[in-house]
Amino acid sequence: MSLLLTNTLVPQLAGLIENMILDGTFKVGSRLKEADLEEKFGTSRTPLREALRLLESQGLIETIPRKGSFVKKIDIREISDISEIRITLETLAVKLAHQRMTSAGLKKLKKELEGMEEALQAQNAKDFMEKHEKYHSTLISLTGNSWLEKELYNLRKIMQWHRFYYQYHAANFEYSLKSHQEQFKLLSDPDSDDEILCRIDAETTRRGCELLLEHIKKTEQSLPEKDCSG
Repeated sequence: MSLLLTNTLVPQLAGLIENMILDGTFKVGSRLKEADLEEKFGTSRTPLREALRLLESQGLIETIPRKGSFVKKIDIREISDISEIRITLETLAVKLAHQRMTSAGLKKLKKELEGMEEALQAQNAKDFMEKHEKYHSTLISLTGNSWLEKELYNLRKIMQWHRFYYQYHAANFEYSLKSHQEQFKLLSDPDSDDEILCRIDAETTRRGCELLLEHIKKTEQSLPEKDCSG
């Protein structure tokens, strides 16, 4: 495989498959059949396998010898462990973003926050979650720390696909929006107390993780069995 192929096609394929996992096209536990993916994306087996290995290294899929690659089923302990790390890193992120905030950064955050408000008013759950993720990715990018941004992207991604089949209630969206509005107000003030900012972020993240864990506990028995057929 050429260097050009490795640097362009493999990440593109991985990104396409990743998006289909996150939007629920490929369900947790389902098999990713190489022949079907080759036909779907019009690619050969070598770059496809490299893309699957990349997704495996990121924790989205798992490969079982002589059976194939599957969308990974995250167990309760793993989600709990990830949640602890996320809370710690995201409170650091909000602290750094506040210290390094610019008027341009606030403008970007406000745009995503307004998008969340509009989605809630329209009762569009999917759009709300998309705007919610954009708000956080924007906030994390404002830390100016590429390593922190990369780690949080991967941690949030591992949990994100569960959220697409999670049936949130209106009260949870309202709580989320209210906490983000409060956070934005504090981020807008250079003199805001970082400790308060971190506490709000930690409480919001912890609540979201607890709701997700509760959902997984209730539904893990209904997840599809791995298809080990050809």
